[in-house]
Amino acid sequence: MKIKQTKNKPIKTTILVVGLLLGSSQLIAGEAHEHGTADLQMALEGEQLQIVFKSPAMNLLGFEHAPQSDEEKQVFAAVAEQLKSPSALIAPAGCDLVSMDVDMPEGAEDDHDEHGDEEHEHHHADISASYVYQCSESAPHITVILGLMQTYPSMQHLRVAWVSDQSQGGMTLTPEDDQWIKLTH
Repeated sequence: MKIKQTKNKPIKTTILVVGLLLGSSQLIAGEAHEHGTADLQMALEGEQLQIVFKSPAMNLLGFEHAPQSDEEKQVFAAVAEQLKSPSALIAPAGCDLVSMDVDMPEGAEDDHDEHGDEEHEHHHADISASYVYQCSESAPHITVILGLMQTYPSMQHLRVAWVSDQSQGGMTLTPEDDQWIKLTH
């Protein structure tokens, strides 16, 4: 399920630029699917902030298959709604959300092998969301408050990478860490 909303024109740079500037092959080639770990990339160019979040569905939903029970369908709908209204998850101070793109898995089900054995292969599903914000240039810093780990307790590590006109960096946050990042214009 893909959810896309746009209020203004999107940011000119893409998260690929973040990967190139940071020199991280993980950001370009894709990182390993790791339960308990998610990725957040941020690019600040002038007054525009682009944020991309990617996580195994297990971290947010508690499952990676198509929702089957009424409870799983409710969880799926709640997570989709949370990602469409991200202020409790990702809140850049002094910035207004202008566009978003949320990609929920259609469903990754277990496939049985062609020999009919009891063994089966589990397919992984990811959830991703990208957000573009228009920020006030008058502030020298933009503080991004993160509520992801409090909302999704299965997420034990959040790999964060950022680039701005003035700085670049990265870190891995755990639930015990301060849940904010300061970006410099």
